[in-house]
Amino acid sequence: MNYTIENHVEARRLEPRTARDQEVLGFWAKAITALGDAVNPGSSLGNRLIRACDAGRIAAFALVRDAGYRTRGGDGHHYVTFDVARSVVSDSDLRQALVKMDSLRKVRHSVEYEAYDDVDEPAVEEACRWAEQVIELGAKHLREQRPTLTIPTLSR
Repeated sequence: MNYTIENHVEARRLEPRTARDQEVLGFWAKAITALGDAVNPGSSLGNRLIRACDAGRIAAFALVRDAGYRTRGGDGHHYVTFDVARSVVSDSDLRQALVKMDSLRKVRHSVEYEAYDDVDEPAVEEACRWAEQVIELGAKHLREQRPTLTIPTLSR
């Protein structure tokens, strides 16, 4: 157990819980669906940004579940998901993409919970790019961890 995981388990923000293959695959499919929603030009920019952030977070959660942990709900659980996901992967590009997705949490929060926001197309495109990278590199990680599974890929 690494320091990050130990710290979150001790603080009761994370619990050890083995995941079945189908659970990991289910979350992975949800991440891909969320990214598909995010790139839909028929949706509002705010909704697209939220779904791009959801795609990255759900993919990160699948990585956490693959490692045998589950974040607990409550304040900061999105942060914990990204923090733990970064700590269980070795690919530096994947860690960087997780950092970028985590940095979008405040923007996502303001889009969803504030009366006004100033989301523009470049912000949505950036969020989609980082979510796509988390999904692409995360799929490679999952294939290495669970070689008997067929990990879905992006169909774009």
